[in-house]
Amino acid sequence: CMPSSTGGNSTPSNNNPSNGQQSGAGGSTPLQDETVVVSCNSRSSDCLPALCAASEIITTVAANLGLTPEVTSCLEDEDNCTAATALVDFVNANSTSTAFARLAAQAICDGGEVDYVNKIMYYINKPCQKQIVKAVIAVSSDLTNLINNTFGVNEKANLKFWNGTLPNTDANASTNPFYEGNSGDYTIKIGFEDTYLDVATDMSIAAVTLHEVIHAYFISLYIEGNLVSDDNHYDNLLKAFIAFYSNPDQPTYESADLEIHNAMNLSLIHI
Repeated sequence: CMPSSTGGNSTPSNNNPSNGQQSGAGGSTPLQDETVVVSCNSRSSDCLPALCAASEIITTVAANLGLTPEVTSCLEDEDNCTAATALVDFVNANSTSTAFARLAAQAICDGGEVDYVNKIMYYINKPCQKQIVKAVIAVSSDLTNLINNTFGVNEKANLKFWNGTLPNTDANASTNPFYEGNSGDYTIKIGFEDTYLDVATDMSIAAVTLHEVIHAYFISLYIEGNLVSDDNHYDNLLKAFIAFYSNPDQPTYESADLEIHNAMNLSLIHI
C-alpha cells in the first residue's frame, strides 16, 4: 500500500495488551487474495435477480437466527443480494453455526466482509490494507494453518479485524484480551491504528497481522483451558499469559504485557 522501506524492528508497547509494532523490510507487491470472502454493498452486474432469490426466504432464516427487524430489512435489500445469498447458503450448510451466522448478518449490514470458511469478519475500511490482511490469512503455512484450524473449525471461536483509533496511540495494532460473548461463543478482536495503516508498507502490515493473530491464538487457548504445554520452551509464555489474565489491570498490566511479548519472542522459534 505504501513504498517499501528498509530496516525493521519490533517494539512492544508498555500499556497495550498487544501492539505488534513492526516495520517491514525490503520491496513488496500487494499480495493476492485467495480467501473466500463475500460482500455486496452496491448493485452490480453479478447481482442478478435470480441470485437474489434469497430475499424470498431471508425472512424465515432471519427469524430462525433471531435477527432484529433492522438487520432483516437490510438483508432483504437488493443491494445486499450477493451477501444475503451467501449467508443463506452458509446457514443451510451449517445448521449448528447460528452464532457466527448472526455475527455475519450484522457484519454485512455494517459494511463489513465475511470469510465463511475461516469464520473471520473484516471491518477494515481501507481496501488495499484489508486485502493484505486477508491475503496473509489465506497463505498456507504452518502458522496460518494453525490459526485457521483454530477459528475455521471451532464452533465457539470467531475472529474480527477492524481499524480505527486505538486507545494506545503508540500501538500499530492491538488484540483485545477481553473477548466478546462468552466462553461457549466468543469473538476475539484485532484492531489496526488508522495512522499506521496510512503509511505502512505491505510487508509491515503482513508482519503485524501475523504478530496479532498469534496473540489471538493464545487467547483462544486460554479461554478454552488449553493453554498448556509439555515443552519447557513454552513455560515462560504460559506463565506470562496466566499472570496477565489473572489480573489484566493496572498496575500489573504493563509489566505482564511486556513479559508476554518477551516470552513470545523466545518461544516462536519453537513453533
